[in-house]
Amino acid sequence: MDKNTFMKESGSYTYVAKGYGVKIADILWSSTKESILAVNKKTGRAMAKKAGTALLGSD
Repeated sequence: MDKNTFMKESGSYTYVAKGYGVKIADILWSSTKESILAVNKKTGRAMAKKAGTALLGSD
C-alpha cells in the first residue's frame, strides 16, 4: 500500500486490499498507533481519534 490518506479527527476511511492467491477475508489490518488511528482488523475501516501520524498495514 502506498497511499497517503489525511483525515480530520473523527473522520473515517475504509481501506480495501487486493491480493493475488490470498483470500480477502484472511487479510488483517493494523495501525502503528491505535491512540491516533483505530482500525477494524477485519474490515479495514479506520477512524482518526486525534491529530498525529500513524501507519496502517495489512497481513
